[in-house]
Amino acid sequence: MMDGIIGTIAFGRTTYAQQEFRDGFVKVLAATMDMLDSFHAENFFTVVGRFIDSLTGALAKRQQTFADVDRYFEKVIEQHLDPNRPKPETEDIVDVLIGLMKDESAPFKITKDHLKAILMNVFVGGIDTSAVTITWAFSELLKNPKLMKRAQEEVRRAVGPNKRRVEGKEVEKIKYIDCIVKETFRKHPPVPLLVPHFSMKHCKIGGYDILPGTTIYVNAWGMGKDPTIWDNPEEFFPDRFLNSEVDYRGSHFELVPFGAGRRICPGLAMGTTAAKYILSNLLYGWDYEMPRGHKFEDFPLIEEGGLTVHNKQDIMVIPKKHKRD
Repeated sequence: MMDGIIGTIAFGRTTYAQQEFRDGFVKVLAATMDMLDSFHAENFFTVVGRFIDSLTGALAKRQQTFADVDRYFEKVIEQHLDPNRPKPETEDIVDVLIGLMKDESAPFKITKDHLKAILMNVFVGGIDTSAVTITWAFSELLKNPKLMKRAQEEVRRAVGPNKRRVEGKEVEKIKYIDCIVKETFRKHPPVPLLVPHFSMKHCKIGGYDILPGTTIYVNAWGMGKDPTIWDNPEEFFPDRFLNSEVDYRGSHFELVPFGAGRRICPGLAMGTTAAKYILSNLLYGWDYEMPRGHKFEDFPLIEEGGLTVHNKQDIMVIPKKHKRD
């Protein structure tokens, strides 16, 4: 679902509606995520590590994955550059980036490689993180029936009865959905250790000397569990954000699931909007039951390590169409 939403926004409806293209790209994207989640000796020992990776096959896999992704991006860009391509009703991300690439008056020159890198960041930063966020938010609500009921009531009250679904423009009116997503980012940040940064110059942090070129990891997971910042950090409590100005867009450093500053995740806006949209629709149109003999309260929430943090155990629920009064 998430790849469909982001793929359509990035590549356009016509391109991503082609089933063969979509299926192939999803496989390549999955291979990319698997590669990013794997150990590569070259990340730690530049020369010797590359030799080790060549022996283990990691280097060949890395090169093949890069070539596969590059081939798909190249195809999409060439399709958008085709002068005979029908003009779409609305521009997609590739259209916008190509416009910047052709702009001779731009303060900096965008190349095809820049364009491909931005697209990769959008997909890697938007698809899996959004899916993980939806899963954790929904699991926490299922574990707490009172919270689930309140969330459903908030959505249904804001949208009104007898609608087929929640529309995008209606999602922003539902304050409690925003609180649920923020609380999910706090307790279950999709990427527990943010993308590594490198210090540009010598500085001191907490009495420690950070030398130029030092790799910096930001522990977003640990910050969300810090009792000096959050009351009862182990409790899933969306209400803590009802009267709070804390946001996840990089201005409040106690909640930085996407980083901050110029290098903040480019998929932030698209990924969070899609997550709120899907979560709102799951809450609006359906009620949920566990299979006979099971209770939501007994379902374990166990984080499984990786590039993104998933729940170790899948949850099985029975959706039932909500009967409106």
